[in-house]
Amino acid sequence: MLMRSLICVLILLSANRLFAEEERLHQAIDRELTVSGDVALVCSDMEFLRRVSLDLVGLPPTADEVRAFIENSTPDKRERIVQTLLDSPQCDRHLTATFDVMLMERRANQHVPQDAWHNWLFQQVRERRPWNEIVSDILRADG
Repeated sequence: MLMRSLICVLILLSANRLFAEEERLHQAIDRELTVSGDVALVCSDMEFLRRVSLDLVGLPPTADEVRAFIENSTPDKRERIVQTLLDSPQCDRHLTATFDVMLMERRANQHVPQDAWHNWLFQQVRERRPWNEIVSDILRADG
């Protein structure tokens, strides 16, 4: 852990020195954005569905889902699919798994049993509890 922190500090110091000599980081980013034009172009329906499915439920869409989405001609189909995915139990499971990895750093059973932790976190996601309340409970826990 200490070694990782030292490496990060060295990288940041090197980057800071590079940009201090030439230009500030935000200026370099702004320059790149203006040179490349549009940051994100509108993607095709097939690309959109694949990306949003991977982001929200952690899985690519099935062939039937892709066909149905492409054949759908309603103008708000992208908003509808996002809402459908957000409302799905797979989204809750994916978000729980993501939070588990972020918060526990794959160190199961160190402070609380993995099953108890995972069930508690899943319940918080399912109930749509605000993030500040979840974090407050985690910080106050005896574990």
